[in-house]
Amino acid sequence: MNRKFGVAAAAFVLALYLPLGVDAAAQATPTPAPVATPMGADALKITDCSLTYNDLSGVPGKFHVDFIDLNALPVTRIRFRVRTNTATFAVMDLGMFAPNVHIHHDLDPPEIRMPVIGAWTGGGIAGLDCTVDAYTLTNGYTWISDALRHELQEPPGHR
Repeated sequence: MNRKFGVAAAAFVLALYLPLGVDAAAQATPTPAPVATPMGADALKITDCSLTYNDLSGVPGKFHVDFIDLNALPVTRIRFRVRTNTATFAVMDLGMFAPNVHIHHDLDPPEIRMPVIGAWTGGGIAGLDCTVDAYTLTNGYTWISDALRHELQEPPGHR
């Protein structure tokens, strides 16, 4: 009697988990996960960037950047290239940046001197240009911009 009850209970539980018209073999077959297709330079969209200074020393205090990861996978490393009318430098951002999420980060730029007086216009620095030089996805894929690739191939002191 106990065995009849156990078989009946198992059949009932199984019936709850299987939709009508689908057999157990079809239900157990996993579907392949979507494959991430990196989109190069367009895969990370910078929506805003700015620099602030600690004082009139000419040393930037913070690099502010807003971006969205448009890849199918999260990004773990980003190298931003920041150009002003007087200097160019790189800023790294490390973390786990999920796809299609608006990210705002305040990062520490390198301590380089840039003329502050006369560099400001309305809302920020004249000629400020922020781009992505490189990024790495969680699957290990790394994209590198043509500009950075070219710089990495130049002999030291060639610039």
